[in-house]
Amino acid sequence: MLTAKADSESKMEGLTKGADAYLEKPFNTEELQIRVKKLLELRKILQMFYLKQAGLSSTPPPAGGLNESPESIALEVEDKFAIKLRQIIQAHLSEADFSVEQLCSEVFMSHSKLHRKLDALTGCPPNKFIRFVRLKKAKELLLDAEVSISSVAIDCGFNDPGYFARVFKQEFGVTPNEWRP
Repeated sequence: MLTAKADSESKMEGLTKGADAYLEKPFNTEELQIRVKKLLELRKILQMFYLKQAGLSSTPPPAGGLNESPESIALEVEDKFAIKLRQIIQAHLSEADFSVEQLCSEVFMSHSKLHRKLDALTGCPPNKFIRFVRLKKAKELLLDAEVSISSVAIDCGFNDPGYFARVFKQEFGVTPNEWRP
């Protein structure tokens, strides 16, 4: 929030109403740049945190990231949302035609609202989130050498094993065959 009101009461009111930062006019451009940089870093940390909470990332948030604090308790609702999305997708994992529209219907949200919320939480649009959940499960299934790659692809909702292999390599940097032990 950028304002000419410099008294502490106005500042407290602005911060309680949800402002991420409160800058008084005339403002220092260096301070503005630092605050924007820190807000962007925090957004990245939150995205990594939510991906981890949803079970989609093994990379921990950077040091100094989210620790148990009163603020992290407020994140509990968002954690449950990301976990619920993952569970819904896993319930429909083998359905190749499971779409973002069906996911929206399951969580009672419009397509645009789901897109905004998921993008803010994880940095992924819904279709990429669905694909990533499928690929993560495929990664687990590929550890069993008895199961064919084509079977894993179909079990994870990919009708075309060739497309599955391309997407797997794009996401993880190795082909499904190279991933196998």
